[in-house]
Amino acid sequence: MCVVERDKTYVLWRCTIVLAMFCCVFIIGSNSLGKSRTESGICSYEGSYKFIHSKRIAAGSRCKFSNGANVSRDSGYAILEAKEEGFSFSGGQGARWHVQASCRNPESLTVTIRLENRGCRKEVVSTAVSSFTAGDDGEIRINPYEITWTCGERSWSCDMIETWVLVPELW
Repeated sequence: MCVVERDKTYVLWRCTIVLAMFCCVFIIGSNSLGKSRTESGICSYEGSYKFIHSKRIAAGSRCKFSNGANVSRDSGYAILEAKEEGFSFSGGQGARWHVQASCRNPESLTVTIRLENRGCRKEVVSTAVSSFTAGDDGEIRINPYEITWTCGERSWSCDMIETWVLVPELW
């Protein structure tokens, strides 16, 4: 009878240890898988993304949008191009915004806007730096950045706070 009790205890402990090892391997594996999708998976994403581009006039600017508001939002579609070092896309009104990001450093994201506004005599380019986050579902959020809209020297200028949300199109 003692032998039977000892065998049950031995089997119970052995099963518990095997189960604990399995759980550890599963948890470690799922954490590293999620991390690699977030860090390097974004570079492999390409194709059509729906974007929402929000613009807010920064405090202290005397500008208004054509409808008199301080906030503007537009949406559309952009083609995300994967590159070895990151990704890029163009979007917004007339694809005037060009965004370039580094997957190796999510804190490094450059936004460039070509300003060819009605009142401008020449094309002006403004640049800002931001960062982004990527979700496991492929959604990309570009964090708020401040960029100056202007026609150039000695002309009007507006400081804008802009953000982007990109959602992959599912076919």
